[in-house]
Amino acid sequence: MTTLEKQLPKITKTCFVVTAIGQNGSPERIQADKVLKYLIEPVCREFGYKVVRVDKESTNGDINESIINHLKSDELVIADMTGHNANAFYEFGFRQALGLPLIPIIKHTEKLPFDVIARRTVFYDTDVAEIENSKERLRNMVHDVDAFVMPSQRSQSELNLQSIDSKLNEVLNLLKKDNPKTKPATPTKVKTHEDSRKFNENLIANLKINNEDIKLKSVETLQQSLQRIITDQNSSDTINASFLKRESFPQLSLSDKKF
Repeated sequence: MTTLEKQLPKITKTCFVVTAIGQNGSPERIQADKVLKYLIEPVCREFGYKVVRVDKESTNGDINESIINHLKSDELVIADMTGHNANAFYEFGFRQALGLPLIPIIKHTEKLPFDVIARRTVFYDTDVAEIENSKERLRNMVHDVDAFVMPSQRSQSELNLQSIDSKLNEVLNLLKKDNPKTKPATPTKVKTHEDSRKFNENLIANLKINNEDIKLKSVETLQQSLQRIITDQNSSDTINASFLKRESFPQLSLSDKKF
């Protein structure tokens, strides 16, 4: 293993390449192989992507089904629009409709079709004197989309936030019954960390929670904060004790949530 290989990140993601492939030995195949080897693979490897092109996969199934699965599930798709290939356009449009990370590239001597012209695009040149500049342009684009979180990875985090939000709303509504001066808790839709941050700001305004309470490190800390709130509001008889039981809260650590 070379020193450079040791410095590269582990392969944890997949980049699917959309391109005109053509028959073995055809100008299309020669062009596609050159772009893959000297432009796409080196850049994607720097970001921990395994690069996949459908003709290089060993599969016994339906090739079209394999392509669709890659378009739906891979973390990144790079679409080479060189030659204005009809299949490449279809796959480009399919991925774009999903709203997932997509980087169009095209040979610098060609013009972008009208449907693609509004997107940031890498115009590349595989000439030895220009390939490094092309790699840098692609590198910048990959860097910009690399922080994107796929929907399947987002969903569990959002469900956890919604579960916590629901429990806190129940507590606030019960406190309202005991203390009419406390503003009622309105249902919130916690979809992002920004929503969660705003929700906690409302908690501070309603119940005068110390800033330290927002720095929750675990479910236990959350329970302790709620217990103190209830004690301060003199409503321990009103609150159902089940809200303070461990099983009433989602079993997860909150240390990675940035409120």
